[in-house]
Amino acid sequence: MNRVAMTIAVAGIAIPMAAFAADRHASKAAMNAAEHRKTEAMNRLEAAGYHDFGPLTPDGAGYRVTVQQDGRQVSLLVHPDKGILTAAR
Repeated sequence: MNRVAMTIAVAGIAIPMAAFAADRHASKAAMNAAEHRKTEAMNRLEAAGYHDFGPLTPDGAGYRVTVQQDGRQVSLLVHPDKGILTAAR
């Protein structure tokens, strides 16, 4: 049985469709890992007693977030892999 490899032409260059599929799966895996880290960061915040916090913004190896603490806003860095919360500068 003959198998025909499907290709797509990009700027006049034939690229196997399998290359696009591999990129799509790699991108999805990277996105899932990033979402997992973000969820872990939110879990760490909640475990530390913070329930009213703003969006998490990537910052180096962690996330920067503003939380409510004793009626005032405080900026923290959350390192989900290490479980560390530190005051942001």
